[in-house]
Amino acid sequence: MSVLSTYLRETEACLIDENARTADYRGQAAFALRGYGAVSAAFRVDALLDGGPSAVLRIALSVEEQRTSGAFFTGRALARKLVKVIPECAWRGDILDPTCGAGDLLLAAAARLPVREGLAETLSEWGKRLAGSDVSPEFVRLARLRLAVLALTRGANHDRMAAPELGRVFPRIAQGDALHAAAQYENATCILLNPPFGPVHAPPDCAWATGRITAAALFAEKAIGNAWPGTHLAMILPDVLRSGSRYGRWRACVQRQADMLKVQPHGLFDKTADIDVFLLHLRKRRAVRNRVSHCAISPVKTRCGKKVGEFFDVHVGPVVPYRDKGSEPLRPYIAAKGLPRWCTWEACGDRKRTDGKGFRPPFVVVRRTSRPGDAHRATGTIITGHEEVAVENHLLALTPKDGTLRTCRQLLARLKDARTTRWLDSRIRCRHLTVSAVKELPWWD
Repeated sequence: MSVLSTYLRETEACLIDENARTADYRGQAAFALRGYGAVSAAFRVDALLDGGPSAVLRIALSVEEQRTSGAFFTGRALARKLVKVIPECAWRGDILDPTCGAGDLLLAAAARLPVREGLAETLSEWGKRLAGSDVSPEFVRLARLRLAVLALTRGANHDRMAAPELGRVFPRIAQGDALHAAAQYENATCILLNPPFGPVHAPPDCAWATGRITAAALFAEKAIGNAWPGTHLAMILPDVLRSGSRYGRWRACVQRQADMLKVQPHGLFDKTADIDVFLLHLRKRRAVRNRVSHCAISPVKTRCGKKVGEFFDVHVGPVVPYRDKGSEPLRPYIAAKGLPRWCTWEACGDRKRTDGKGFRPPFVVVRRTSRPGDAHRATGTIITGHEEVAVENHLLALTPKDGTLRTCRQLLARLKDARTTRWLDSRIRCRHLTVSAVKELPWWD
């Protein structure tokens, strides 16, 4: 990545420039990324410490490449929000970020460490406390450089330290794979984690899932498993781990090993990543629980006595168009695209040979694609007709247990209720509604 290499050289130039410690330099110094036409820009020292590396990566990599490599870095505000939950006692020992990237969480941690008179003295002391790893040597190098620049901006006297010396003062911030390096966890009293979120295949020894899962679940499980008893862990994780149905066993696995101290939905990680996250603060237990009576990671429960699941059976539409072989007789077929909203619609148009189960009208379909910020999180349509109907997998089919159109109409009114959207915004911030979330939806009075 030539842009990142240029950025690293400019950062090193900042480090050896004695003016870097002054407020004047902090406001005026530029990291010129020359030779890139319209995307050329100036990155000041304050940008280097907050968002600069992410901006550089957006020049060097597409969004898809960033997602594949997990190269989305934590902004300063979110990093500070995460470290704020860690109690003072946990800062007295070693601080580890096993997936440190360009060092955003380590910067937030270092902001709470003391600054000595000289740069070398300050970094030497920080180097005894801070540990981290990343598979990219360029990111490791950038993390060390940014810590040095942070020390300068906090008032450490410039010692004209050369960039290669940072490997000596930060020996525990090094290239490595957090999934296969247990030794780095041994002395940590505080572990900070913003792992990659991309999809991976569950390893053969995974006890809580098979198939494709988010990599964040594996990194979090590894960090908790390797942490010493009493260690505080603060993590930024995709909301699917908090609210997704298929991660229930992961949540139980985590709770058997650690005490939940705080579970806090946050919202979008950033506009580029376009994924909602939550903050998880926990403390490693001395003994693993045999069982978990309730899940503290799961979303808050409602006080409403009745739920949609008491009146309706909820299913994901079984028809996956590109996989369906179509062996059944022709029957009405509905898909999310083009389906009218908030009305009663007779399924008598499109007909298709499909595999799998159909549904006998009347029933309600709800679009699975749903995200926080939508005017209605659960958009519904009542389906009527005289034949069994095939339903696409982008829809949830809710069949009334009493088989009546009246109950379907009652549900549609409740789905349109503003309380439903507010409740779902709290319950599930993923991009798709789940069967469990819809079943738990309150049956509003």
